[in-house]
Amino acid sequence: MTDTMLAAVWHGPGLENFRLEEVPVPEIGPGDVLLRIRACYFGALSLRAILTGHPKLTPPMVLGRMVSGDVAAVGEGVTTVKVGDRITVDPVASCGHCFYCENNEPTHCLNQTKLSPGGLATYTRIAAPLVPGIVGLADDVSYEEGAYSDTLGPVLQGMEKANVRHGDTVVLIGCGGVGLTFIPLLKGAGAAQIIAADVEDQALDAAEAAGATHTVNTLRQDLGTVARDLTQGRGADVVVEAVGRAATYRLCFDVVRYAGTIVGFGGCPPGTTMELDPNLIHYGSLRILGTSHCSPAIFRRAVALINAGFDLSHIITHRLSLEDVHQAIEVFPQVECKTLVIMP
Repeated sequence: MTDTMLAAVWHGPGLENFRLEEVPVPEIGPGDVLLRIRACYFGALSLRAILTGHPKLTPPMVLGRMVSGDVAAVGEGVTTVKVGDRITVDPVASCGHCFYCENNEPTHCLNQTKLSPGGLATYTRIAAPLVPGIVGLADDVSYEEGAYSDTLGPVLQGMEKANVRHGDTVVLIGCGGVGLTFIPLLKGAGAAQIIAADVEDQALDAAEAAGATHTVNTLRQDLGTVARDLTQGRGADVVVEAVGRAATYRLCFDVVRYAGTIVGFGGCPPGTTMELDPNLIHYGSLRILGTSHCSPAIFRRAVALINAGFDLSHIITHRLSLEDVHQAIEVFPQVECKTLVIMP
């Protein structure tokens, strides 16, 4: 193994500040693990940071958190994995003792340890607090599938909050990779009707192929009218927002029934606001829940589901080498791109 590696280093907003560089391979200490990265997803967070910056990210840094690969080295005292193991890892570890951890809300931990450097590189250091979050991949699971655990996990957590019951009507707003991940889980939870909404016909075709019972192009049809027509005038029992825009969050309130549930999954750009009549919440007796990331237990459930054969063939659509990572800026926003995997 050489002393240096290739990494896509983000130096701040602007494509010119996102550069491939030769940097030192991370050193590991006691309790750490060195991962030879084989797959890392390029997502909306990375795109936003590169183009406009991100309030929670400080350059310079290597982006990318959804990773899988091979254990290249282990630090002193590590006994849970060995060199050569095929693994993925929860990229965030909670401290276990702050207010949120003690109240069973580890995703809001005040003292998180995060994967650093990120996955858009040849190697990364899995710091000791993250090592318990390492999970092995089945022999027949690809690296791309294994790395998807950090999206499937948050979707599973969103499903728990949605609390879909047998016979429910669910409206899913947004049919990208996340939306397509929700659909088979909604079916498995017993949803009788899954109304998928988007502004792109190609995305709606993919949602129908994944199992949506109805599709609505919101540029041509009124989603609220469709939902009420299919529910004897009530509206949807559950609405999932998987876009991350003010307009689509506002649309949820036009679609949900009285005493229904809205799950906010999509993250919006900083500064996003929307106008809303609070009486929709008050008189509507609405249950409104946000969700992001997932608990360590749910992350392990996600890997177990992937190891058991959860079908990702319609979700993993595009791949690039690390050397071609700059093309991600053009490839990722394309309608047909549900996910983009960078393969160092």
